[in-house]
Amino acid sequence: MYRVGPDLARVLAAAGDTGRLRALADDLDTLAAAHGTAGLTGCAALCRAAADGTAEPALAAVTAFQEAGWPLYEAYAHEAAALAAAAAGDAAAARERLARALDLYARLDAGWDAARARSRLREAGVRAGVRGPRGRPKHGWEALTDTERVVADLVAQGMSNPDVAAQLYLSRRTVQSHVSSILAKLALTSRVELAVAAAQRSTQG
Repeated sequence: MYRVGPDLARVLAAAGDTGRLRALADDLDTLAAAHGTAGLTGCAALCRAAADGTAEPALAAVTAFQEAGWPLYEAYAHEAAALAAAAAGDAAAARERLARALDLYARLDAGWDAARARSRLREAGVRAGVRGPRGRPKHGWEALTDTERVVADLVAQGMSNPDVAAQLYLSRRTVQSHVSSILAKLALTSRVELAVAAAQRSTQG
């Protein structure tokens, strides 16, 4: 349940169902107390932020997800904090949190999430600053994004797409998209070739 918590929180928030949001937060708090994981604590705090529209639980979620090493969920929490700041009339804080969310979304190649965040904050009267070109080459190892590098390393270690998805808290479809992009950028045709290329690169490095 905790892995779908942030997505479910956004759906319930959009529907204005604060009662279920608080109930979900309570359930996640109970799980966090039983298992003692930062990720669960963060999910509970993020649900409370969506229910109350306040920054404090969103910022607590940021800290928890940083501790858990869940960058996508951390971005969700920054986005929630930006919305709360915008609602409170603090445009500067909202822009700062939105910038942090967008930076994480960019690192994770989460374009859809970035577009959603910009749209939600724009509706709240806050616009993100204009980002310059990243200047990333189109081919070779330097063309890989941060997320693609991580995925490439895990695939080279022999992990399957489902295993990589579970490790990085991504969907299998997203992982498959990353693998296809990695192979194309490196001019490779298979996961075996990727493993060999990664080993050679490690030796050369």
